[in-house]
Amino acid sequence: MPYLRKTLLINLLLLAAYWVVCKVVCGGASEQLGFMLLMMLCIALHVVALLAAGASYAVRGEKPKRNAFFASAGVTLLVGFSSCLGGAAL
Repeated sequence: MPYLRKTLLINLLLLAAYWVVCKVVCGGASEQLGFMLLMMLCIALHVVALLAAGASYAVRGEKPKRNAFFASAGVTLLVGFSSCLGGAAL
């Protein structure tokens, strides 16, 4: 269980960090579409990296880390999608 909590915390902090960066880069109120596209790209890359890490731990046979990365990929996808839409609405 400690792997899951630590992995989720790190990945949600990364998600929050690049949400702020994307919001600053795409500044104004007229740039909602640019923000959404940039966030979608960041979230997709993040989730693919988490799935690849989970697959590599699955090949090595490290079940707790595998489960942590796969669960983190799902949570990052759900939270990232909602923050993408919510950030565009702000």
